[in-house]
Amino acid sequence: MLRRFYTFRPLIPRELLVRIKRETNEREAQFAAAGKRRVNLDPGYISAEHLILATTKGYTHRPYLEKGSTQTSP
Repeated sequence: MLRRFYTFRPLIPRELLVRIKRETNEREAQFAAAGKRRVNLDPGYISAEHLILATTKGYTHRPYLEKGSTQTSP
């Protein structure tokens, strides 16, 4: 499995992470083939305290985001 991290400028406020994750879910769906995801886009941020990657999969080490970790639409 190949994993890559990309960074972008300008940096964004972490409060936008929920909206950005919803947008990346839409992109994942656009690239899906036969209902299967071919790319996995998990936006995130890095701070002095931690590295956060947004995901819709619920596990104990993943933080709560706004209206729930499994919500993918506004």
